[in-house]
Amino acid sequence: MAEEGRDPCWCALCGIKVAGEQQMPKHLEGKKHLRAVASAEYRRKHERLSVFVRNFPKGTVEEGLSAVFRPFGPINKVVLDKSSDTPKYAIVEFSDEDTVGKVLECSSPLLLNGRALVVKSRTSKPSATAATKPTAPPASGSKQAIRKEEKSGMTTEEPMSGTVTSLNQASSLDEQLHSLVSLQALSEEDLKKRQEL
Repeated sequence: MAEEGRDPCWCALCGIKVAGEQQMPKHLEGKKHLRAVASAEYRRKHERLSVFVRNFPKGTVEEGLSAVFRPFGPINKVVLDKSSDTPKYAIVEFSDEDTVGKVLECSSPLLLNGRALVVKSRTSKPSATAATKPTAPPASGSKQAIRKEEKSGMTTEEPMSGTVTSLNQASSLDEQLHSLVSLQALSEEDLKKRQEL
């Protein structure tokens, strides 16, 4: 059995596996992690200074949106969605958070060429590296899964490869679903152990 503190850990910010809990402080002081922290702080700062805008008329340019939001306070920049020929959204960044608050609290609709804009607080997507952190439990048969099974006393009846084989042999989607449900169902013994916990 492995010594305590040697189980791999994940840094959610960097999206990497660290050898063990004892190695985590070293990782937290490392260049990659510190760059990730700085990048996350930069994103959070700009989120607090920005609003998300959509539902603007076709052909809208940065200056048109600036004209709508300038009465609330100074604008740092306006960025239009560049993923298509016709922008679907924009980010308007202000110089201070108070201005963002005024925009979000505005009770009258903000209009651009007679069209009511949809304005929301800005939230960012998770970073690409953080999104790579596995969220599923360890694979059956892995050292981590075996250690968890040893601690809990619960074991997996059939390895994942058997499940895949069974699903591949089914002739229809209904058979696959039925097979998957029956293969993954807890045994009577496992149900009793779960109730004891």
